[in-house]
Amino acid sequence: MIFHPSGLRQVTFESNEKEIQFLRTQWKLYMTNVPDYPKFKYRGKGIVYTAGGITYTICAWVSISSLRSQGCFLPIELWYMGNELSTEMIYLFKSLDVECKNFHDYGVFEAKGFILKPLAILYSNFEEVLFLDADNICYGSPDTLFEDKKYKEFGTIFWPDYWYTGEDNPIWKIVNSPYDQIHEQESGQILINKAKCWNALNLCIHFNKLGDEYYYKMILGDKDTFKFAWIALETEFYMVEYYPDSCGIVSEDGNFYGNTIVQYNSEGELFFLHKNLLKWDITLDYEITWQQIKSFKHDAEIQQTIFVKNNTGLISLDLVGDVELIDFRENYGTIEDNCNVHLRNLRNLPEFYRFVQYSHFATRRYLNGIKS
Repeated sequence: MIFHPSGLRQVTFESNEKEIQFLRTQWKLYMTNVPDYPKFKYRGKGIVYTAGGITYTICAWVSISSLRSQGCFLPIELWYMGNELSTEMIYLFKSLDVECKNFHDYGVFEAKGFILKPLAILYSNFEEVLFLDADNICYGSPDTLFEDKKYKEFGTIFWPDYWYTGEDNPIWKIVNSPYDQIHEQESGQILINKAKCWNALNLCIHFNKLGDEYYYKMILGDKDTFKFAWIALETEFYMVEYYPDSCGIVSEDGNFYGNTIVQYNSEGELFFLHKNLLKWDITLDYEITWQQIKSFKHDAEIQQTIFVKNNTGLISLDLVGDVELIDFRENYGTIEDNCNVHLRNLRNLPEFYRFVQYSHFATRRYLNGIKS
């Protein structure tokens, strides 16, 4: 897989017409067995996460603590697999009014990785779901998203990634769609009404079931399995029209190192800070990583998106060309300071220290489950 500075994401995976026809026939057959939407099974609005293990548990704690400290009272479900969370951590999340749900209790034992995201959305108790990656911080109030006019109209809001899928990618033929240079989907945040997109959500799960064998070789992880499932079934969605920016630091040598995807709502207001390249588990206690937001100018003629390594070896993202920088703290305040407080508070808890030990044994010795 090659990420070109132009924004093209090129794949080396090749598929012949016979294989394309097979995959097309297969997903259509799969859809004939999808049950009708269960009208009385799901209720209300809520936020869904998947997390587990040290890295994503820390991230989820900071993200959810930030939501609660900003006055968000929406119900939250956090989905985990098997022994990824200890009993003590489950009680800690309960103190944030979070319901932790184990995939094992829903008959899911073998699944792992990307597919857990659409499964968590499917199995959640909510009819209307805002899914958030664990390393994603809401700057705006999630409650307002459910009232967004675009969401009310389409029942789905997706957010764009920096990249677009090439015309020669076999996925277009598999889903019976003409080529469209629409941005790829960045699935750190997804807003859907399950009643309006039930079939598309189920097709997304099918794509992820075959991800390692086929679809992840064409599209990057789970993210575009959502968009292409919606496209395949001609299900309407709204893709936010504002290109994502990059938030990060400017080093002493003047280089920009982006660590966070900046996403906007349908009105162009900053709404999400997806800290995907410098997650909270390796963020230092008082480290300020949101110093500058870099974006392409409105009339930019030169636009390049590139990955770079900073002086510690971490991968960062830079936007090059007709760009501009704005000071994050001057424009958006001290939300990062508040996140750092939540991070330090967790690290200072004896329950967290025991969870680190628990996780080490769970992943290194007791792979089939341990007593918590």
